[in-house]
Amino acid sequence: AGRIQLRLQRSFPSLFSGLSLSNDNATIDVYATTLSPGLKAAVGNLDPEGWVRYYRCRNTLSSLYSVQGALLAKWAGLTHQGIDVAGFGTTITSNCEEIDVIHLTQAQLVLLRQEFGADKVCIRSTEALNRDKHLG
Repeated sequence: AGRIQLRLQRSFPSLFSGLSLSNDNATIDVYATTLSPGLKAAVGNLDPEGWVRYYRCRNTLSSLYSVQGALLAKWAGLTHQGIDVAGFGTTITSNCEEIDVIHLTQAQLVLLRQEFGADKVCIRSTEALNRDKHLG
């Protein structure tokens, strides 16, 4: 799936948002900002052995990876501001960059949304013992 995703991302950077496979590889879910005939043809040429479902979403995979790069570049600065980022990663099915913050405050939530785009991030407060509290 990784090679297929990379090929589609390179071919359709302004449309493609990612893909996911079912556990038995019988279904391929394709996420895109716009479903173009070219993208459908490219997916069809992959000759999947099962069902292909398409989902429209807001963010391209390239834009989410840009958020990830910005987070990586600004991680030390965020720590200096008292924002304890425990981790982050792109989630295709949620179409966002998930950010885990230890003991997230409302002010930090607002700052992170402004800095990285409220429509591009899903931010969770991570407490002790890996108990998560979803805030946005």
